[in-house]
Amino acid sequence: MNALVGEYGSPTAVHVELARDLSKSWDDRKEIEAGQKEFQAEKKAAVDYFIEQIGRSPKGDELLKLRLYRDQDGQCAYSLQPLALYGDIRRIFEFGVTQIDHVLPYSRSFDDSQNNKVLVLTKENQDKGNQTPFEYLDGQNESERWTNFEAWVRGHKILRKAKRDRLLRKNYGPEEAEGFKERNLSDTRYVTKFFADFVRQQLLFAPDQRGEVKKPENRVLCPAGGLTGFLRNRWRLLKNREQSDLHHALDACVIAAATKALIKRVSDFSRHDELVQLRDGTFADKETGEILSREQAEALGERFPQPWEQFREEVLGRLSSEPRLEIAGLPNYTTEDVASIQRVLVSRAVKRRSSGAVHQDTVRSVKPHLGLNTSSSKVHLKDVQFFPQKSRKKDEQDAEKVSKKLDEFIGSIVGGSYSHNSRMIGAIRQRLLEAKGDGNKAFPVNNPLYKPSSSDKQGPIVRSVKIAGIQKGGVPVRGGVANQAEIWRVDVFRRNGSWFFVPIYQSDRKRNATLPNKAVFQGRELSEWPEMIDDEFVFSLFQNDFVEVRQKKRTIRGYYLSLHSRTGNLNIAEHDRNKAVVLDGIHEGVGPKTAEEIIKYNVDVLGNLYPVRKEPRRGLA
Repeated sequence: MNALVGEYGSPTAVHVELARDLSKSWDDRKEIEAGQKEFQAEKKAAVDYFIEQIGRSPKGDELLKLRLYRDQDGQCAYSLQPLALYGDIRRIFEFGVTQIDHVLPYSRSFDDSQNNKVLVLTKENQDKGNQTPFEYLDGQNESERWTNFEAWVRGHKILRKAKRDRLLRKNYGPEEAEGFKERNLSDTRYVTKFFADFVRQQLLFAPDQRGEVKKPENRVLCPAGGLTGFLRNRWRLLKNREQSDLHHALDACVIAAATKALIKRVSDFSRHDELVQLRDGTFADKETGEILSREQAEALGERFPQPWEQFREEVLGRLSSEPRLEIAGLPNYTTEDVASIQRVLVSRAVKRRSSGAVHQDTVRSVKPHLGLNTSSSKVHLKDVQFFPQKSRKKDEQDAEKVSKKLDEFIGSIVGGSYSHNSRMIGAIRQRLLEAKGDGNKAFPVNNPLYKPSSSDKQGPIVRSVKIAGIQKGGVPVRGGVANQAEIWRVDVFRRNGSWFFVPIYQSDRKRNATLPNKAVFQGRELSEWPEMIDDEFVFSLFQNDFVEVRQKKRTIRGYYLSLHSRTGNLNIAEHDRNKAVVLDGIHEGVGPKTAEEIIKYNVDVLGNLYPVRKEPRRGLA
């Protein structure tokens, strides 16, 4: 916040939305993550079912309609009549047949959760207006419609308790509605309120355009996640967490736009769909008794409120890869404004802390019979993969590649050449050949490989084998050796116009070793790596340092992730992890040999870049 004030001056107001798991324990976060995965699985299953039943992909709210239809056993929630004529499920998607209704009217509750939605016949929704089911079905007089409805809800066990409570709610007068609305409009968690109070007390607020400073209670707003989600959807600012990390910036724009004035306009808009048309052509608000003319009613529902004209286009344009092109021509932007626009840069914290594992989990055997500089480790057969995911389909079509990989794998199995193992090795080879090197397919749980036996008895299940490999280095552990764990940092050197990388491991620090000077040299043994001198040192790269690698035909900019300790190539992530730019948002194998220039930048919290010319080399402390 200090950085923002320093850049833009004091704000007139602050809107706060904190991460939902900010104060959660590790177990709670894992439970939330499991719930999210379960929801995604359910949604995918619903999409598959939709395609199976309808023969195409769902559009708009059709998927939600289908899910509600199935939850309600195909019955209208209020009339209890069939939603689809003659059981033809496609009928519910026809115009004017069904509508999704807010059980507690949105204008009175601001509750857009699925627990507050039901699928009903269009006429029922129009007649209900902005009433609750209890009010609409004359529950106060214990009418037959209410009695039947109540019995249906209580007997419908598939409905969640939260939805049943809303459907059967009896007391929902102005005071109850105001309290419910306030809970859905404002984030009331302790951690959010604490932060909001802290900002109110510590921040000097600027006057608005009229020269007025907002009242203390209006200076800091905490819009609830449900409200911002509703606004984002209605403004068609759909975020894709999987595509890139810029959805956080998109959220910030929506949160900032959720002012009290806009929320009032949204409430008025929602009333339009909840008004009841009277015989004389006017419209009535059953909650307040207000009578509106047709012109007044149409004005309320003319268009969903926007913060300002072309708000959506401006947000998407500013978050695009070419913001100047997208913004040019929009109102309120001069030529000078457009020229000053920079691409949004995601700012990440550099991981300079030196804590971490010294070695990898796998401890390899170094028994004498394995040979000089050779060790072995256990490999589960189901985990065998000849080809990486990104090239698997292409490589699997090449029979020669599959055969070569298979020979390499079989040849590395410890004891594979022994005669008494020949039948087992033959069975492993055959399965991997048929599965084209995919261990998951070759050794499924429902069809395990049993060790061939000379007797009638079934042999034990073969789940793993020991694989021998060259042990070029490592960390001694419990009589064996383990590969060194993650690289702590990479020291970058330049000699005669060429670039060299010296990896510094956690194990170097833990054992108080001499600061390494050996630079990775592709394809060479460790003893052949060239030795650097401190005068040739340029800078160090820690994880999430911003780096630019200029090559003859392209320039790669992003955050340093890791160094491949054998090839000496860098893995560099796009600043926003944009998967549309490169697979998984990561440029893999960026080598020093082809680099004409390598520049490191410091990035402040606002995403401003500052080039680093040269650094003093740090020790291991």
